[in-house]
Amino acid sequence: MAKDPSRKVRDAVLNPLGWQRHGLWAERLVEYMAVNDPSETLRQHAMGILAAKAFERAADAERRRLPDRLRLKTERHPLRWVALDGDQLVAGSWPKAIGWDLRHWLEAGDATALSPRGLRWYFVLPEIAG
Repeated sequence: MAKDPSRKVRDAVLNPLGWQRHGLWAERLVEYMAVNDPSETLRQHAMGILAAKAFERAADAERRRLPDRLRLKTERHPLRWVALDGDQLVAGSWPKAIGWDLRHWLEAGDATALSPRGLRWYFVLPEIAG
């Protein structure tokens, strides 16, 4: 389906891979589409998905450097963005202001920076067994 002649079909394949977690094969498919898809729009979308996944991995790497007490708090929220305000965990259902804070922080594109509200944001990737 990733090689289907219809752009709509290829888009239907690519779109869910931006937010669903299927593993390494899915990321390889997105990489393939970023390079080889005939549609410039879909190539750009695939590159954006790859950049977002890389940013999530960078934010998770920062989270893993936290002291054990704080890192363990964050691990209760797999596949979620969480923030720390000092030692206070901010997660779950957020007020609108916190959501905007995450959005502005993501747009800045620096996984090590503080957000506009002074929060440290992290993405929680689960440990891979094996």
